[in-house]
Amino acid sequence: AKADAAAAELTAQESGVNLASGTLERTEVRAPFDGVVTQVWRGAGAVVDGTGATPIVEVAADSALEFLADATERELDLIAVGESADVELSATSHALGGSVLIVPPSVDPKDGLGTVRILLSAPSAGDAPKTSGALEDVRIGAFGHARIHAKSLGDALSIPRAALRGAILDGAEVALCRDGKAAIRKIAVGYRDAERVEVTSGLADGDRVAIGDLLGLSDGTAISEVAPSAAPPASEGPEP
Repeated sequence: AKADAAAAELTAQESGVNLASGTLERTEVRAPFDGVVTQVWRGAGAVVDGTGATPIVEVAADSALEFLADATERELDLIAVGESADVELSATSHALGGSVLIVPPSVDPKDGLGTVRILLSAPSAGDAPKTSGALEDVRIGAFGHARIHAKSLGDALSIPRAALRGAILDGAEVALCRDGKAAIRKIAVGYRDAERVEVTSGLADGDRVAIGDLLGLSDGTAISEVAPSAAPPASEGPEP
């Protein structure tokens, strides 16, 4: 009877040891990769449940760095996974290569931006001097900008931005020049920059549109087309 009691007590003590050992192990948090602690949320003695609802620290892997770039909805339409990118950091002279890892399927409704994830890569020995940066020299959290080598628009039809009549958000319009009169035409636009606007529908190749102060034009306004002339000499000022 004493032996049985001792065995039962031993079993209880072993269970207590196992419980204490398991509890002790839960005080150790291990990451599956080497990296740098970038943020601490909870200190010693804090109660956590071991789930993502009670994070302890944020760890960034420094063996495979990513650059997060904000892009507009129009820019996202031109970006595809796998396209190459040049990333330049603003605080240093480092310039790195990379490739687009993820293009977001949506944009933030607050600012209309989506976050593109670019996987940074160390340059090879034959790279140009501007891409001479090294991953180990990159400070985590650094700011910069990325230039993505996006797909080509191909045979896109475009017009000068000065040919738009009114704001694009109100509905893009142009003043089509036809038989000495203006014809207001609604168009659909695609990609645009500071100088040109892609026309996806509403115009055909060869159509002539007015540029400049267009708000005073309406359907049927008499106009006269001016043939392009050579640029004036520098002494005469810029071409009107």
